[in-house]
Formats: sequence, structure tokens, C-alpha cells
Amino acid sequence: RVGGRVPAYASACGKALLAGLEPEQVDDLYDERLARRTDRTIHDLSTLHLELNRIRSRRGLAFETGESAVGMACVGAAIRGPEGPIASISLCGPTRAGLLERTAPLVAAAARDVSRALYPELSVPRRGTRTARVPAESWSAHAMERLLATQSGEWI
Repeated sequence: RVGGRVPAYASACGKALLAGLEPEQVDDLYDERLARRTDRTIHDLSTLHLELNRIRSRRGLAFETGESAVGMACVGAAIRGPEGPIASISLCGPTRAGLLERTAPLVAAAARDVSRALYPELSVPRRGTRTARVPAESWSAHAMERLLATQSGEWI
């Protein structure tokens, strides 16, 4: 449903964003028990932390199969800024064998491209650096300025 709401722990987009947070920040957001949307929804905090670690090991690529809606699957990746993830991109569709695996590289590439377009200074990987912490507010002034910048009179 366009414009619908789903808990972050039950969607690929949300899990991609949560994976960019420190575990203590995730603990502050949720109780030990999480509300289920389907019988496949993650419903406890320890399982959520295991899933977020898997997402981090996949360099931010998140999957969801029937966790927010029965028969639907989704793959998502975070758009990153200097302070950490600022938004996410996902591709959703009916659950089919192999669909997520085939589309995952496209979603990951799209998130990287948007991140690089918004923050070209972050394109150069540095050895030994960690992902920056996400600030308490959703958008930093710098992120909002970059997001609303125009190029040749067109919104980017």
C-alpha cells in the first residue's frame, strides 16, 4: 500500500536503516518483545540484533520475505551520509524463488549511487574507519541542505 506504515524491524528499508545504528540505540527504540505483523515477523530483540549483524556483514543489504505482508518480499539498502544512514531504497514484489537475489545488486548499486551523488566526499574509502553514528534528529542541517540542492534548476 502506497503511504502505508510498517515497523522498521519488519521491512527491508527499516532494517537497512537500523543496521546503521549502534546496538544500544536499537535497544532504546524497542522493548524486548516486538509486535508481529505476520507469522514471519521478527518478534524479539535478540533475533533482531542477529538480523542486523547479518545485514552489516552484507554491507548494508537487507532482505524481508513475508515479514510485513504475506506473499510479499523486499530487498533494501541504506543511503549513507556523513552521520550514517539518512534514508533507504527498496524494491518490493511478490515472493518468488530467486527474485530477491537477482534484484539485490541493483538495489545496492542504486543506494551507493544516490549516496555518492549526495555526498561525493564520502566516495573515497578510508581504511580503518567506522560508520559514523546517526544523530538523534532524522536529518542533519547538512544532509537536508544537500538533499534540497538544485542542479541546473532541477531537483536532485
